[in-house]
Amino acid sequence: MMAFAFLESLLVTGALVLLSAILPSNWLRDGFVYKGLIAIVMGTIAAIILQRTLQGAFPALPILTLIWFTPLVWTAVFIILVQRKPRVQSVLLDIAERISIMIFIYFPIGILSLVVVAFRNLL
Repeated sequence: MMAFAFLESLLVTGALVLLSAILPSNWLRDGFVYKGLIAIVMGTIAAIILQRTLQGAFPALPILTLIWFTPLVWTAVFIILVQRKPRVQSVLLDIAERISIMIFIYFPIGILSLVVVAFRNLL
């Protein structure tokens, strides 16, 4: 489970970095930390809502589109609002800094779990 979570985290982070490289600089690259934090939180909320909505069934396409389109709109709204409030930006940067400390625990555990999964699959 930890190996999958680690790979998933790398995929999400890589997608954000790729988007910041592709999009114009004022969209994501400038203020990457707080904009990325907002995108991750909104994506997490959308995933939780989607999981609770699905409950083993596949919804109709309009409902599925609404579930994924709404967080994109809210992400854009929150990013626009936070860009105008430097105080909120500093609070989000402080939160992101405190969360990033967990990388020193999470990264070695993720690497170790990948090694264990690879070792078990080879034997």
